[in-house]
Amino acid sequence: MREVIYMPVRKGTPIQLLAQKYKYPSIVLREVYDRYRKTMPHEEAMKKVEQAILKRTEKE
Repeated sequence: MREVIYMPVRKGTPIQLLAQKYKYPSIVLREVYDRYRKTMPHEEAMKKVEQAILKRTEKE
């Protein structure tokens, strides 16, 4: 298993704003965003992160 280094997410960033909007931990969102960001531009990655949150909150 790879070692994960948790970096705090700065306030006011798009990831932080999404975390506040959906009351979701920003560290988790950052990890998901980084995974998507490797293969697509920022706007698409943010949309994918938001879709992932919505999918997850529907299940709960």
